[in-house]
Amino acid sequence: MGKLKLRYKGTLVVAEDDISRSANELDSYIESLRTVAETEEYSAPEASINLPFDTEVVSRVKDVARHIGYDHVKYIIHIGIGGSNLGVKAVYEALQSLIDPLTHNRTPKIIFLDTINAQTLEYLVQLLLTEVESPEEIIIHMVSKSGTTTETVVNAEILYQKLTERWESDAVSSRIVVSTDEGSLLWSEAERLGFYKLVTPKQVGGRYSVFSSAHLFSLFCAGVDIDELLMGARTMRDRCLDTNIEDSPALASASILYVHNSKGFSVHNSFFFHGELESLGRWYQQLIGESIGKLKNIDGDTVRAGLTPITSIGSTDLHSMAELYLGGPKDKITTFVHASSINTTKVPDESLFPSLDAGFSGRSTKEITDAILSGTQEAYQKQHLPFMDIILADISAESVGEYMQFKMIEVMFLAHLLRVNAFDQPSVEQYKKEVRNTLGGL
Repeated sequence: MGKLKLRYKGTLVVAEDDISRSANELDSYIESLRTVAETEEYSAPEASINLPFDTEVVSRVKDVARHIGYDHVKYIIHIGIGGSNLGVKAVYEALQSLIDPLTHNRTPKIIFLDTINAQTLEYLVQLLLTEVESPEEIIIHMVSKSGTTTETVVNAEILYQKLTERWESDAVSSRIVVSTDEGSLLWSEAERLGFYKLVTPKQVGGRYSVFSSAHLFSLFCAGVDIDELLMGARTMRDRCLDTNIEDSPALASASILYVHNSKGFSVHNSFFFHGELESLGRWYQQLIGESIGKLKNIDGDTVRAGLTPITSIGSTDLHSMAELYLGGPKDKITTFVHASSINTTKVPDESLFPSLDAGFSGRSTKEITDAILSGTQEAYQKQHLPFMDIILADISAESVGEYMQFKMIEVMFLAHLLRVNAFDQPSVEQYKKEVRNTLGGL
């Protein structure tokens, strides 16, 4: 269904003229993004905006899935970390996290291997050895853009060794799909070992790759409607490349965050009022953290730019963090996220606890949640704490696609305003280099 809405009138603490001026500063950059969109190529750093329109990517994903026999699979083991993992997990948990625990026999399920954890690996191996009768019931999707990610390679090495202790190596190899840059070391190894290969465009960084094969393959095999996901992203890209702040959620949100950050609001709290969207917050944390948290700006000046992202869940965190949010330092700008149409049920008319009834008997769960959200926002306004309100039409693949495309373009805009490179991560590469040096010296 889709059609995300962004509301912010009367809920901010900065002048609207400042926000409008910041939005106008992005006119030329938006024009350059339109040029990138018209080329339909992957030569520009912003080329991820073309992924939702790339029919060849979807066709290749579905071809590999059919060839590997995804419809007979019980478990998809998605091996990746950071941008190679968070987007898949965000979409999967938003759409299917509530289904898995409540329907024991639902298949296939995605199991995520990100960090290195011996206990997790042991449990996973035991699960596969007891619940899986043949390799045809599993798919291993190994994702690393660089092809050298330590955690990903280690997890894949250990899992492969354990599985080949039970089954022939050729049988296990036939169940492995690798997503990486074409020509990377992992790409060459996959060719040597006979694994299926899916390419990720070199200019598209991991945190912007949610609509690439690296993410779509696992989601498609798990039953997510990737066509609907991409439809939401396509619609949102066109909206966000509008220079009118009233029509572009990304333009409005980026300008609001930029102006508030310049006034000392250095923390951005994404407050989701649906627990299944928590991993969407984790995905956004990496997106904004790695994209605008920079030591130097594009001129080479040391600026230590950044807007610290945090994720909250309503109403859970109202019982753990609200005292800090409402009474603590005024350094946070909040974006509430909720859906207008969700499944709901009704509290019985005859209360089991009449002395505890605070007016909720006979009310729907949505009415009660809406009241909690409304009360929270009213408290924020009385404390003069700035916030935006994102209303999703529903929690569907289309709406999630809208939200993720909106946020990726928002971050590109925000980085441009801050004069930092949204597409590199020199500090991250520094730590990775030190890890390789340490392991190489053992």
